[in-house]
Amino acid sequence: MRKIVLSLVMGLIVSAVSAQTDAPQKETVYQDWLKLGESSNHVDVFYRVVKCESVNQVHLLVFNESGIDQLAKFSLLIADENGKRFTRNITFSTKNAGMYQADCGSDASLKDLRINVPEGYDPARLDVKITFNF
Repeated sequence: MRKIVLSLVMGLIVSAVSAQTDAPQKETVYQDWLKLGESSNHVDVFYRVVKCESVNQVHLLVFNESGIDQLAKFSLLIADENGKRFTRNITFSTKNAGMYQADCGSDASLKDLRINVPEGYDPARLDVKITFNF
C-alpha cells in the first residue's frame, strides 16, 4: 500500500513539474512580491511588478487577517528613479481571513488589484509606497 501511495504522489509531482515547464510564458516578473505594509485594522498589502503579454502592471495581494469583513482602503504612490510618479486610490471589499491576489489571468473581480504602468516607466525600477485610509 505504501508503494502505491508513494508512486501516486511521485506521479502527481512529475505531472505538475511537466505542466509548468511546458506552459508558454505569459508573464515577465520584474519585481517579485514585496510587502508594502499592514494597516491598523490588520489588512496586509503586497505588490509585484510584471509584464502581462505586452502591458507592464503592478499586481497587488490583499490579505484581510482580521476576523471581520471590511473594506481595504489605501492610496499608492508609484514612482520611478527619474522622478515620474502617479497615484492610485484603492477601495477593495474583503471577507474575514480572505486573501486576494492579482495575476495576469485574474478575472474582473480582481481588476482593481491590477494597475497598468504608463509608458516610459522602467518596470524593474519602480518604487511603490502605501498610505492606508480609513
